[in-house]
Amino acid sequence: MNFIKKRNLPELLAPAGSFEHLKAAVAAGADAIYMGGEKFGARAYAHNFSREDMIEALQFAHFHERKLYLTVNTLMKEKELFEELGDFLFPYYENGLDGVIVQDIGAVRFIRENFPDLEIHGSTQLTVTDFRGAVAAKRMGMTRVVPARELSLAEIKRIKKETGLEVEVFVHGALCYCYSGQCLLSSMYGGRSGNRGRCAQPCRLQYTLMNADGMILNPSKYTKYLLSPKDLCSLSMLPSLMEIPVDSLKIEGRMKNVEYVAGVTAIYRKYLDKISENWEQRAQFQPEEEDIHALEELYCRGSFTEGYWNKHNGQDMMAAVSPKNTGRKVGKVLSVSKNKVRMHFEDTLHPKDILVIPVSKDGQDEVILTVPSKDVGTSLKGQVTLNAPRTQSIKPGMPVYRRRNEELLTHIEKNILNLKELTYEKLFTFDYQILISKDNPLKDKDIYMKDLKKQIELKHGDIHIQEDHHNHKHMNIYERGIQFELLNEIPETYMWVAPMPKKLLKQNDFVLKACKDKKIPYVDYLIYRKGYVLSKEDQNFIECLKNVIEQVK
Repeated sequence: MNFIKKRNLPELLAPAGSFEHLKAAVAAGADAIYMGGEKFGARAYAHNFSREDMIEALQFAHFHERKLYLTVNTLMKEKELFEELGDFLFPYYENGLDGVIVQDIGAVRFIRENFPDLEIHGSTQLTVTDFRGAVAAKRMGMTRVVPARELSLAEIKRIKKETGLEVEVFVHGALCYCYSGQCLLSSMYGGRSGNRGRCAQPCRLQYTLMNADGMILNPSKYTKYLLSPKDLCSLSMLPSLMEIPVDSLKIEGRMKNVEYVAGVTAIYRKYLDKISENWEQRAQFQPEEEDIHALEELYCRGSFTEGYWNKHNGQDMMAAVSPKNTGRKVGKVLSVSKNKVRMHFEDTLHPKDILVIPVSKDGQDEVILTVPSKDVGTSLKGQVTLNAPRTQSIKPGMPVYRRRNEELLTHIEKNILNLKELTYEKLFTFDYQILISKDNPLKDKDIYMKDLKKQIELKHGDIHIQEDHHNHKHMNIYERGIQFELLNEIPETYMWVAPMPKKLLKQNDFVLKACKDKKIPYVDYLIYRKGYVLSKEDQNFIECLKNVIEQVK
């Protein structure tokens, strides 16, 4: 019998800096998404999610059968650890958070003690550099480690073999010059600690290398950015990573744009599936040049590096010419006139493409050209002349980069971002409330979380309310009728419930009360395909639902 042998696929893990990024990652084929909340994330300057947004994101991800991980990867102060972390995590935990990415080992212990069934992933900033570090992480209760990005394929393989832990590795995006982000330079420069989520990126500044005698060792104008690594691209390494086997492939970029998340995720998704379907031919695998070019034009500092997978280090890993996104080199300057630049391109240009010519010695100054919409065909290449805002510094032979490829972005928008897109309409929101019997001693009191610690929580098996870190006494009951009976039979029991009709409360001698120091929000959505027009009957039904909820509230 002939059959195609497939390889089990690792998880493809994409970043999300906003809800739009989350939707983009899901549409592009990510298996899981990682994001930051309002606290404790290593990207303090990203558009991090509020509590309400995070709960909505969890619901969205789970609706699409994707996992969602929360970054809790800063070093923590004592007050934060013991007074803030629990309350921060609780609403996400009870809404089914799939895991947390953690650096601080004190936070690891706190989470393990108070949220015992929550997965803990050891952040790359934990600096696990060998299998012994991974063993220690496993003993602390971690289920996954993200080893230091400086490790080789062989070292990653040994961690997997010796520990049996899930292993997650970065495969694409920005690299730090220091051991996996354990950088103190930002803090030394201006008090902005990278380990507290506020890195000022001093590695992207210019430096002069001198010997003890004061002799400059990097005199060239093209070697000023000595600490600025190129971005990582591991597309060609996918078969090797799958052979280990690595459990999760992580794309960096919580602060990059939506198109980047969608485009990069889609390309890695394409090749993971392709390699798995043709596993016996993996030795012949080569990514298509077109896809490498697309990755360069989505974000690239001159060119990519394969990092440390097969070598210890090397000068070719550094983006010595420019520390910022250059896009892809597509041509060169031929000549310059008063306000025009004549260039040669092997690639096809498109209307609205943005071209960049670096003109300063330090790589900071650049001339930006936009391909006009008018009088431009679909095959504009070869010798092309464009208007320039200034030409004084432009010289023949200078490279030309494309930072924005309009055709690529249109493809992403059409084929990824709008693919199977759903429309979400928020119908109503409410806070869960506490349901108790008329015989409960809390019936006539204001209820606080400390009061509930003395009682037994009755939990319904098919909802995402999890064990509160303040209360370890609970019973899982799947049948609503039995729950109601126990509430009446055992006075010191309670349930978290949605608002209930007064008639039902009276019928069962129940009391519905709010918790004074804990709100558990819940949102109901109407979800339908983009372009679907609600019928009159649909609209009437929705209106009836809203009226019922308002009456209950």
